[in-house]
Amino acid sequence: MVQEFCQSRRASCTVKYQGSLDIALALKAGNDPQADAVGPAASIWIDMFDTARRVKSVKSDCANAGSSSASSGPGRRRWAGSAPR
Repeated sequence: MVQEFCQSRRASCTVKYQGSLDIALALKAGNDPQADAVGPAASIWIDMFDTARRVKSVKSDCANAGSSSASSGPGRRRWAGSAPR
């Protein structure tokens, strides 16, 4: 889904699959998630660990229940998501 979106926009995107806890720990204050978007298995991971509130929008979709966006600066688009089931 992410790659299809990137291709339709002619954007260079990198997808890195991580577990929800790894994504959550990267969102902790003082850490750099190095991602423009994150998609843990459930949004509670964002609620519990993103204490700096870098995630700007939390939206569910059928492919990934916690698809969310996080600001990480300019450059190539990076996505950290839970491994597909």
